[in-house]
This record gives sequence, C-alpha cells and structure tokens, in this order.
Amino acid sequence: MQNQKINKSMYRCTLCICTYQMGDCISNTLESLLNSTNEDIEILIIDDGSKDETLQVCKAFKKKYERINYLNLERDPRRKLGETRNISVAAANSDIVALHIDADDIWNKSLQDIIDFYLYFRVNLDIRKMIIGNHIALTSKDIFWASDGYDNIYRGEDRDFMFRLVKNQDVFFFDHEIIYSRQKR
Repeated sequence: MQNQKINKSMYRCTLCICTYQMGDCISNTLESLLNSTNEDIEILIIDDGSKDETLQVCKAFKKKYERINYLNLERDPRRKLGETRNISVAAANSDIVALHIDADDIWNKSLQDIIDFYLYFRVNLDIRKMIIGNHIALTSKDIFWASDGYDNIYRGEDRDFMFRLVKNQDVFFFDHEIIYSRQKR
C-alpha cells in the first residue's frame, strides 16, 4: 500500500537502519523490508553523511512509501556507529525498535513473525526485556535508554551494550532460523 497515510503514532515497531555509503545496495534492502513487514512497521534510515547515491535512493523510497523515514546527518568524524544507532532510536516514531538492520541485508518474511513475537511478549505478556536473536534485536525505548544506549564507538558497540543489558537483567536471547542474507558488494 504505497502512499497510504498512517498516523505516525500508530507504528507498532520501527526498523532502525544506520547507513554510510551503501547506495549500491540499500534499495534491495528496503524492498525486502517492505515486502516482509506490515504497513504498521516504520522503516527509519539514518544516513551518516554518505557522499554516494544513498541520499537519492532513500529520498525516492521516502517519497513513494509513507512508512519510510529518512534522516540525512552531516558527516562528523567524532560520531561513531554507536552514536548513530542512538540517534536512530531517538528518532523512531514507535516505542518498539528493531536494531541491527543493516543496509546491505535482504530480509525474508519471517522478520514480521519475530516482530509479532516480540510485541506479544511485550504487550500481552508484559515481559519487559530486550530480545536478541540472530542478527536482530528488539526492545522498547525505555529499556534501551535505561542501559544508556550505545557507547560512541565504531566497533563492538553492540557487544558493549549487550553486556550492560545482561548486567541489568534486561535481555532475553532468542534462537531462531536465519532470516536474512548479506548482499555481495
């Protein structure tokens, strides 16, 4: 349903994609996310100042699909991936966020099943934990910020964050089939 107007507060989950110089593959990623998730799932792209065609590709998708949002940051060499991920969570239009959605991944329809599982886990069972699966993590903003989000580091920001979640007992590990493949670049 392209160009359908959705009240942004009605998004049940936001898929957070941080990207830099991925214009050659992000359109395939966005198509896979559009095809594997429902209309009430926001797709948020945070572009960390790409100089390739990422801007043009993402703007074209945003124009065509209401549920795609795009934020183009000015490049800052002091900002590492951890801070960019924090910006994505802060900019999300839903309370529930999916992290580690990379701009060169192709996702299958099982992604929506995992989102639905987390929403049931969180809303119906009132279990307040972050779930970490195979290359995906889902959480609510309150849990994310209670552990202070990601540190501003380039590599290992996800492991560092997970260690803090484990320490706070705010994480549940979820084993499932692999639901994505990486594009060759």
